[in-house]
This record gives sequence, structure tokens and C-alpha cells, in this order.
Amino acid sequence: MAKKQEIITIDLDLNNLTASIDVEGLDGPLCLEATKALEAALGEVTERTHKPEFNKRARGVQHTRTRR
Repeated sequence: MAKKQEIITIDLDLNNLTASIDVEGLDGPLCLEATKALEAALGEVTERTHKPEFNKRARGVQHTRTRR
């Protein structure tokens, strides 16, 4: 069985002093968890765009629904 590979790419735009982070191989909340420290180190998040894979259920993560 092939191992699943996760790739995190950081693009820095030194002219505009911006950075973007792209994640491949992680779905849903695992993606956010993987980039949390990077985002904190790079500064304020001004925009977040989710790929279609974000809405897939991550393997090994239990999703629960609660009601108040």
C-alpha cells in the first residue's frame, strides 16, 4: 500500500510583503491544523480559500454534531 504524501508549499511575495500557503494531501480540519503554526509565524491571515478537498471527511477524524 502506497503512503499518502502531504505537501505544504509557501509562496512569498517580497514586493507586496505577502505569503500564501498551499496544502495537498490533507483534508478538512487536518489541513488547518497543519498550517496553524505557519500562519502564526507569517502574520495576520487576510484571506482563506478552501479547495474542494477541504470538505471531504478526513480519515481517522471523528465528526460529531451537537445541538444546544
